[in-house]
Amino acid sequence: MNLRQSLHLPDLPQPIVLILHAVDRERIEGKYVMGRIPEEGGRLAVIFDDSVTFHRDIVEKYGVKPLGGGWCSIDTRTRTLLLSSRSTQYGMEPDRNLTLAVFQAHFANYLCDRTE
Repeated sequence: MNLRQSLHLPDLPQPIVLILHAVDRERIEGKYVMGRIPEEGGRLAVIFDDSVTFHRDIVEKYGVKPLGGGWCSIDTRTRTLLLSSRSTQYGMEPDRNLTLAVFQAHFANYLCDRTE
């Protein structure tokens, strides 16, 4: 699964970018970062990449200014998505509910939830 999508969410003045990079399989797990893309005028993005070891690897790979991050589990069989944890380097993103809304906008037919 390789995807880059601009999502228009209610109450946000401009679209937010969702970038997903993951191997297609039944259960996908990995780290994600919320950050700003300097080359796009500081546009807000949520980036999930299951190929990295650390949150800083996402920051370096995609060139974003990090605001925080966590862990994401996607189960394609049960159609569930769960956000949890926090980045040890950058902490939790400022608005976990916004991150959840970004994932929900793409995974509309999934049950999306979060834990602390």
